[in-house]
Amino acid sequence: MVVGARGLVGQGVLSAFEGDADWSVTALSRRPLDFPTEATHVAVDLTDRIQTFETLSFLGAYTHIVFAA
Repeated sequence: MVVGARGLVGQGVLSAFEGDADWSVTALSRRPLDFPTEATHVAVDLTDRIQTFETLSFLGAYTHIVFAA
């Protein structure tokens, strides 16, 4: 999971995992991504606690989180 996927660091992390079949990446950002990626995008505003819990509850467990927000 890459939190802050639209930012400079987030985009770099997504790019690093592109094409690697060993990773399934989820990209989190407040707004839609404005670049192509293989990652699954989830739009969520982390400052809204209720929206965050409702949105992320269906995703299941993650082994790694990159916080770049």
